[in-house]
Amino acid sequence: MDEYDPRTNRWTARLEMPLHRDAYRVASVGEKIYVLGNLNGSTETLEFDPASNSWKIKAAMPTPRFDFGIVAFRGLIYTFGGMGKDTLEAYDPERDLWIRKRPMARDNWEQVAAESLGKILVVGGGFQPGYILDTVFQYDPLLDPPAH
Repeated sequence: MDEYDPRTNRWTARLEMPLHRDAYRVASVGEKIYVLGNLNGSTETLEFDPASNSWKIKAAMPTPRFDFGIVAFRGLIYTFGGMGKDTLEAYDPERDLWIRKRPMARDNWEQVAAESLGKILVVGGGFQPGYILDTVFQYDPLLDPPAH
């Protein structure tokens, strides 16, 4: 892993991830960086602390996935869909806990998620090779209690 500093236009080598990852996603909460998902189905959540240049293996994602939408919002990391998945789950780094939410309307992968005006928008993606969705899903975290 390398770190880029735009102020100095320099790259610095950092400690390598403890586990290999393909088709993963990255989000940050506070001062930490989280690496989630993997093409091979492994589910460990990886946490990187830039201040100490160290990695920790955290709670496993409930659903193995790759090529999913991700966004950090209000201290949680939300994960949407993924190849063949309709799942919606949120990771709470403070409690090292995954929270299941109501699933998406259908499976969706390779989409992009972003927060706007207190809602999360999930844009693009598809649910079969060569098919691109022209739909925007809107998700309101405040109206969705954890699923049991």
